[in-house]
Amino acid sequence: MLPVLLALAVASLPLLGLVLVLRGYSRTLETARHVWWMRRLGRERTARLIARVLDLLQHVPPGARDKGLHRAAAAKAEALRTGHGLYLSTGEPAPEDAVILVGSSTFTYWNRFAEDLAPLPVVNAAFGGSTTALVNEHFAALVEEHAPRVIVYFAGTNDITFGCPPQVAVDGFAEFVRLAEERLPETAAIVYLGVNTTPFTRRVGGAARVAAVRAVNDGARQRVARHRGRIRLAYVDLDAQAWSDDRENYLWDDHHLSEAGHARLGDLLRPVLTDLYGRAS
Repeated sequence: MLPVLLALAVASLPLLGLVLVLRGYSRTLETARHVWWMRRLGRERTARLIARVLDLLQHVPPGARDKGLHRAAAAKAEALRTGHGLYLSTGEPAPEDAVILVGSSTFTYWNRFAEDLAPLPVVNAAFGGSTTALVNEHFAALVEEHAPRVIVYFAGTNDITFGCPPQVAVDGFAEFVRLAEERLPETAAIVYLGVNTTPFTRRVGGAARVAAVRAVNDGARQRVARHRGRIRLAYVDLDAQAWSDDRENYLWDDHHLSEAGHARLGDLLRPVLTDLYGRAS
């Protein structure tokens, strides 16, 4: 606990204020609606405040940070088993032979994924804050248990946020593919959705974060091109979409997609997934 408190002091935010920011931020991500203090601060200052909070996470020891993320992964696995929550397109326990969304908060808080990707059967197995290593650690409960036909993978942004070199995220994806090849005989394809340089990344994260995102994507793209395994790999370039530069497609942190942004993401992914899903039938 002491290292966490020291990290909070480094951030120069009062503990109570930090808690309020994190709770409000979580609420915004869950509902795609801005809480009162975001409306008071406005878009620009909200993004900068969130940047300070994310910087804080780099000072938190991985063990302390990951403890909460392991709980989030376990909670998502239980929700998928029981059919509870906004994680399934059917409202029932997660079906097999579906499309499964795996990764971090861009998928976690996609509340209308069922509508945006209809008529495909979709399971949302993402959990916020996940790194590539954590996705692999929870592979059995979140992916293998549901025997998906097609996987959509979006992870690596939090590796960068937590200060990991880009190669860590690339290697994490390679390990995910290895696990899928070894343990998912029913899976036909994995779609790697490239990490996007959001308005937050460019305006607040700076040149170093932009370079890190591009290095992750370049490494993953090369991995996809070299792949000769049983499972087909595809790369979808989110950064190449003109709409990904438009702040109106993001919440006020300028980093997480709004409902409009998620709808555009659905339009981007749907034809790719429909083709891959149909080929595997």
